[in-house]
Amino acid sequence: MSPKEIYYFLGKCLVLDEIPDIRQKILERFSQTSFSWEQFVQVGSSHLVLPALYVKLQNAGLLHSLPEELANYLGELHTLNIERNKNLLKQVRWLNQLLHQSGIQSVFLKGSGALLQELYPDPGERILSDIDCMVSENDFENTVQVLKMEGYTHPPFHPASLPMMHHYPSLFKAGEPAQVEIHKFPVGRRQLRYLKLEDMNARLLQLDKPDGPTILSGGDQILINVIHSQLKDRGQYYANISLRNIYEFYRLTRKHELSETGILHPRLKLVLNNYMAVAEKLFAPASAFPVQRRVRTQFFTIRFELNKSSRIYNRLSKLIRSLADLFYTYFYIISKAVIQKDYRRYLRIRLTNPAWYRHHLSVIVKRFDP
Repeated sequence: MSPKEIYYFLGKCLVLDEIPDIRQKILERFSQTSFSWEQFVQVGSSHLVLPALYVKLQNAGLLHSLPEELANYLGELHTLNIERNKNLLKQVRWLNQLLHQSGIQSVFLKGSGALLQELYPDPGERILSDIDCMVSENDFENTVQVLKMEGYTHPPFHPASLPMMHHYPSLFKAGEPAQVEIHKFPVGRRQLRYLKLEDMNARLLQLDKPDGPTILSGGDQILINVIHSQLKDRGQYYANISLRNIYEFYRLTRKHELSETGILHPRLKLVLNNYMAVAEKLFAPASAFPVQRRVRTQFFTIRFELNKSSRIYNRLSKLIRSLADLFYTYFYIISKAVIQKDYRRYLRIRLTNPAWYRHHLSVIVKRFDP
């Protein structure tokens, strides 16, 4: 199977619960001698959806069609992730209570919010790398100090970098299942123009009242998912979308109406339309998306599929766009430094630090690594 075929195949596996009619087609594909189980695991692992795939295949009675060793491995992975998510939820509720006692309102974003509202049918489907917790700018530094007093720490970093960050460097504590990212904003600074934070804060949902954890409204969860996947993680720019991200988008749209997002910005409308076009191909007929057949959306879909089917195009596109992305980033910081003192201080400290050059070079090499 080509990378494009395996991507779409895994998408269909993820919605087996909703479209059981494709069970026979999936079974036939598994039975083909040309089917690559190594590719199945590699792509599923890189997109962080192996536990979810296990759940869907188990519910459809298809585990017997997998090699026994693989079925056992996926089962163990799923069991471990259930246990980890249980402990992670305990950590989230403890964190919420700790901050509540300190007079700080916290809002749990992305995967943490998904677990809290039981977005997924199975508690072991979603893999989380950390806990995303948002507080107000006024409470930002105080929140970090509260966690430090509880034994949390973080890797060394220069304080001059902090004004450019939308979240504090990851805080971790021995014995806790996940690192904690304390956010000032739900998205990066460049994406704030697409949000009305005051309106978003007015729509927050509190679970287990009166002092339970707080999450974003359903429409805002969809909005943040789109912005993170397509803009913050550069899915729109590189025409490359994480299966975990777009599967969460699918789950969110099964629970909440797309109209609740209130998207008005023309660019964000286009970004959402492109995202839905890929989701439609991945998950149809399990769910219908109101995709507008625009030329720019068709062009995005072509780029997306070329990235999956042509190694030469993928490498060349990645090279050109990564170079352009780097130049844009440099230009953005330099232009900001002209008018903002924080950026000038950041640049001065970075440019006089030899370690920064070594780190930056390693990042660039990794970005262009095959």
